[in-house]
Amino acid sequence: MIKLDKIYTRGGDDGETSLGDGARVAKISARIEALGRLETANAMIGVTRSAMQGQEKLNQTNQELSQIQNEIFDAGSL
Repeated sequence: MIKLDKIYTRGGDDGETSLGDGARVAKISARIEALGRLETANAMIGVTRSAMQGQEKLNQTNQELSQIQNEIFDAGSL
C-alpha cells in the first residue's frame, strides 16, 4: 500500500474551492452545498443499484436509476 503523507494542490485554501471552469467560490456557498448533496444522492443510488444486481424483476428500475445517475452527474458538472 502506498502511504501519502502530504498532498498539495497549490490552490491554497482561504475557505475557497475551485470549480471545473477554474472559478473560485466559498466552500460555504449554496452551490458547493448543492454539489455535495448531488454527490451524496448519486452515491446512494449507486449503493441501491449494487444491491439490486441479479434481480431481473427490478431491471427496469435499475435502468431508470442509471438514467437518474447520469443526469445527476451532468448537473454536478455545471
